[in-house]
Amino acid sequence: MKARNLSISSLLVLVFLLNFPVQFLHEAAHWAVYQAYGRQPVWGFTALVQMWDKQPLHPEQWAAFTSPDGDQGWLRLASAPDSTFELFISSAAGPLASLLIAVLGLLLSKRSRRPVAKYITLGLSLVTSFVMTTYYLRSPLHTGGDEYYMAAQFSIPKLFIEIPLGLAFAACLAFGLRELQGWRMRLTWLAALVVGGIPAAILISYADSAVRSQVDLGNPLFQSVIGFSLPVLLVPLAALGGLWLWFVRMRAPVAFP
Repeated sequence: MKARNLSISSLLVLVFLLNFPVQFLHEAAHWAVYQAYGRQPVWGFTALVQMWDKQPLHPEQWAAFTSPDGDQGWLRLASAPDSTFELFISSAAGPLASLLIAVLGLLLSKRSRRPVAKYITLGLSLVTSFVMTTYYLRSPLHTGGDEYYMAAQFSIPKLFIEIPLGLAFAACLAFGLRELQGWRMRLTWLAALVVGGIPAAILISYADSAVRSQVDLGNPLFQSVIGFSLPVLLVPLAALGGLWLWFVRMRAPVAFP
């Protein structure tokens, strides 16, 4: 049977599904540090569950926290971080985990002999590096974030953290695109990263907002399961199920560009 090329629709589905485990793995690295320090976090889709605009309904279940700029907020923790090293490492864990995923995805795609496995591993690297590269390009448009807290521990501008990380992710993106043959295929993948990533990003953003409000309301369906709000565990699991179905569907001979 002659190998066929991956269709645009299949590529879009792959990119859409990969966005969810990519986001989860980033946040899971933060979670692991908080768990190691015994902070008992409750994690949302894009960040630790937290409130800055109002006091929680049950403040005894939250930890009061003051940002480096003096903003007063509440973190869904048993106790707030209390050392420079903890604040730095808990903030750095997410970006470093994402960088590791981008590099590992590249290495695995090079070693993979099956085209379908190469698509998934290369897609994992490209989605991660694209999301993080565009995040750093938008740096002047947003405040806070992991790099803000990392830089604050050493009283340096956050650009000193963002520029090296942004360049590292941009390099991963460039090396990943080089694995594809020809500019047409590379532009096709770039378009898929945008078109497939936008709906995933919108869903994740709205879902994160819902998680914060429902955790505050005490909704039992949104409470902590091993440190994550329940939907935050279920959605990546559903995405992994979708990736498995995608893998099974693509077992017929498929060419890698």
